[in-house]
Amino acid sequence: MLKQLRAFINPKNILPKTSNPESKSIRIGLLAILVFTVFNGAIRKWIFNAGAIGSVILLLQIFVPILFYYLVARSNLPKLKKAPVIWLLYLFYVCLTAINPMNKTVYHGIFGVLLHTGYFLLWLAYLQKNQWMELEKLVPMLLLILVIEFVLASFQYALPGTHILNIQAGGGANNAIVGDAVRVSGTFSYIGGFQVMIPLFACLAWFMMLRHYATWLIFGVLGLGLLMAFMSGSRGAVGFFLMYVVIAIFLSGNTINSLFKLIIQGGLIITLVIFFAPSFQKSGINSYNNFKDRVENTDQVDDRVAGSYEQLLHFRGRYPIFGLGLGATYQGANALFGTSSYVKEFGGYESELERVVLEGGFVLLFLRIILVLVLLKNTEYLPFLGKAFFFVVFMNSMMTFNVYQGVFFVLGMLLVDRGYYLKQLELEQNDTELLNIM
Repeated sequence: MLKQLRAFINPKNILPKTSNPESKSIRIGLLAILVFTVFNGAIRKWIFNAGAIGSVILLLQIFVPILFYYLVARSNLPKLKKAPVIWLLYLFYVCLTAINPMNKTVYHGIFGVLLHTGYFLLWLAYLQKNQWMELEKLVPMLLLILVIEFVLASFQYALPGTHILNIQAGGGANNAIVGDAVRVSGTFSYIGGFQVMIPLFACLAWFMMLRHYATWLIFGVLGLGLLMAFMSGSRGAVGFFLMYVVIAIFLSGNTINSLFKLIIQGGLIITLVIFFAPSFQKSGINSYNNFKDRVENTDQVDDRVAGSYEQLLHFRGRYPIFGLGLGATYQGANALFGTSSYVKEFGGYESELERVVLEGGFVLLFLRIILVLVLLKNTEYLPFLGKAFFFVVFMNSMMTFNVYQGVFFVLGMLLVDRGYYLKQLELEQNDTELLNIM
C-alpha cells in the first residue's frame, strides 16, 4: 500500500507529461486552476493578511476561469462543439444587466459579469475540447491536496481560534466553534472555502470507482473526506458528501458482487485503523461527536432548501423582472465602492436564488436554468441520473457568489464525466480486440 501511495505522490506523477504535446498548455492550466484555488487563501491569510497584495490575489481568483478559457480557445486543437445559442443569449443579458445604474457603479457590474460567467466558462472550455482535457492527470495532485488539507485540518481542529493556523485573512481569530473545537478552514481564508472543497473529493472517489482503483485507496479518500466534512462543522458539507457517495456507488457500474466485495474490504480497512491507529480513531470519534452535538443542540434547523424557494415565490424586491444590476450584492465590490441604496432598501439576503433574482431578476434566473440544462445535455458521457443529481446540487448551492464552490463543482463534475468517457473508450477497445480475435 505504502509503495503504491508513494508512486501516486511521486513528483513525476503529480506533474505528468501529456500524451499530446498540443494539449500541454491545457494540462498546465488545469493544474494551475486547482492549485491556485486551493492554496491562494493560505498565501493571503498567512503571508499578506488583508493588505493590497492579498486583495489582488483574491481578485485573480475571479479572473482564473476567463484566463483558462482564453488559454483553451487560443490553442490549435480543434473545437468539438460550438458554444450553444443559449450561452450567447445569456452572455448578452449578463452584460446588459451589468450596466444597470441601480447596482451603484460600473465596477459592480464588471465584478458581476465575472462572477456570473466564470464557472460556465470552465464548463464550456471542456465541452469544446474535452478529448484533450486530461483531467485524470489531476488525480495524484488531488490525493496530495487531500492529505495536506486533512493534516492541516487536524491541527486546526485541535488548536484555539487565536492560533496562527486558525486566523482569518483579515488577521482576526476564528471564532466559529463546533462542539469543543474550532471549525476548520483549511488553506482557505474562511470556512466556506474549505467545506465546498469536500464534495470534490467525493467526485475523486467516484472517478476512482469508474477506473477500478485499489479499494483501500478509494476508502482512504472517502474516509478522509468524511472526517474533513465533520471537522468543517457544516451540515451541508456532510450531507452533500454522503449524497455524492451514494450516487457514485449506484452509478459507477459496480455489480452486486463487486459492491459486496467493496464493503467487506472497507470493513477490514476500518477495523485495522481502529486497532492500529488509536489516535486516528479518537480524532474521528471526536469530530463526529462534535458535529452531532451541533446538529442536536441547534434550536431550529433552518430548512434552507425550502426557504430559498419560498423566498422566490414571495420575492420582496421591487424589481423582480430585471433586478438591480449585476454585482449589487457582491461583498467585495460593496467593500470597495459602496453599497447600492436599492440593496440597502431590500434588506438582508442569504440564499443564492434570491441574490440571483435581486441582481438580474427572474429573467436571469430563467436563462441560467436553461443554460445549465443545455450544458448538462452536452456533457454527453454522464448518465442521465448523474446529470439530474448535478442539476439538483447546482440549484441548491452557493455556486455564483462563492467563487471556490463554482470551480470545485465544475472540476468535480467534469472529472466524473471524464471517468465515464475513459470507461467507454475502454469498452470500445475491448470490443474491437474481441472482434479481431474472432
